[in-house]
Amino acid sequence: MTGSWRGATPTDPDAVRRAGTRGALGPRAGVRRPPRAFVRGVRAAGLPSGSPDRRPVTEADLEQLPRPVQRYLRFMGVLGRPRDWSLRAHLTGRFRLTADRSWTPCEAWQYSSGGEPARLFRMRLNVMGMPMTGWDTYLRGGGGCGAPSSVLSPSCTAAGRGSTRASW
Repeated sequence: MTGSWRGATPTDPDAVRRAGTRGALGPRAGVRRPPRAFVRGVRAAGLPSGSPDRRPVTEADLEQLPRPVQRYLRFMGVLGRPRDWSLRAHLTGRFRLTADRSWTPCEAWQYSSGGEPARLFRMRLNVMGMPMTGWDTYLRGGGGCGAPSSVLSPSCTAAGRGSTRASW
């Protein structure tokens, strides 16, 4: 995973775009800006902006968590920091459509919000040389995924109660 983003307003497309230019190694260190379709999708979700809880993380907050989680969060320096309420991640990797097909490179962007629990995941990959983009979302208590149809494969869509338990 490359890039990270905490606390930017999901309804502010400029903040979403600017966040893509910062990486762990400095400005533009191999981190691409989010695609416009991803920015529009996050904006269209209409998620609330800002943290519902602005108090810093304390020892008392960590006490109720399992010890390995406590150690990890202390190591990551969360004590005394404001609570993270959202994140944006840029991921690159490989994906297989079925077990008998070869792996193909893919790129994905994810926005997650804790204020109103939400996850918007957009992936792009090439299938037999043709670009394919798919969304996997969890919004307002329901999930869904979708990929537009192409000449080579039928449309993939899922929504409703069962789709909140799995991702593609």
